[in-house]
Parts: sequence; structure tokens; C-alpha cells
Amino acid sequence: MVVRTDTGKVHVSLDEGSKWTVLPAPDYAEHTPTEFLSIIRHPYFEDYAYFVPRDGKTALYTDDEARTTRVIRLPSVPALHPPLRFHPEYPDWLLFMGKCTDPQCSAQGFVSRDHGLHWDTIHGALGPAGCAFLRTDRAHKPHRQSIACARHIDTGGDVV
Repeated sequence: MVVRTDTGKVHVSLDEGSKWTVLPAPDYAEHTPTEFLSIIRHPYFEDYAYFVPRDGKTALYTDDEARTTRVIRLPSVPALHPPLRFHPEYPDWLLFMGKCTDPQCSAQGFVSRDHGLHWDTIHGALGPAGCAFLRTDRAHKPHRQSIACARHIDTGGDVV
């Protein structure tokens, strides 16, 4: 069990709530966040969860039910909620919706196929729906690398 308090602290229980500890920080990290905006469970790989900080570009993730954590470097500060989206077949393929450097852009899409070691920009000026992998656990026909993004256009609407 994992919970986030109203102050952004994350606590973990490995015994169904009898004992609680603070989310473990990675041993090798110089600076790890201690306050988190959200906890995002991977919908396709149940042992994975991501702990997104309130600010900053260093997040934590676990692949062992929060017994340990590892650092993941984000390409920017989160912009949309949830900021991460997942691929149903590959746990290290991630989509991230982050803030743009251009002041006229509210959110920008990024993709990583190596669990955040490298991020590629896929689209700027995203709409509120962000981006998603087209292939899902129910839709197997789209190519596994296909991504769709909603974008904001000047006419005031979102187009997919």
C-alpha cells in the first residue's frame, strides 16, 4: 500500500497497513524529492509506480511494490495531470506531458523508450488530453510505436 498525505509526503506499508514507513530514497541519488504531486500506478505492470514531484525534474519510481525506488529524470516540470502515460507491452516506454519553454505553449509531449534515460520531443502546444500510445490492452491493431496527441489550436478547440 502506498499513500500520499496532504503535505505531499509518501508512506508505504508492506503488511496491509499495520506498519508504515516513508517512501525509501535511492541510495545512489544526490538529491531526491520528498514532496510529491502525485502517485501514478502503471496500469499494465502492477509492480510499477511513479512518484512525481511537486516541482523539479527528478521523479522516483519503483518496480518492486515500493520496497526500493529509483530515480527517473523528467524532461521538464509536469504540465498535465497525469503527466505520465504508459505502453501496454513495454514498461520502459513512457509518454510525459511537461511544461514548454515557449510562453505561448502550455504543455509539450515527450517520449522515452528507455525508461527516461533519453527523451524525444514529440509535440508542442498540447491540448488538455495530452498524448497516448494508440496500442492498448484492448486495441492490438495499431502499430506499437503509434502515438496520438491532442493539440491546442487557435480556434479554441482541441483536435486529435
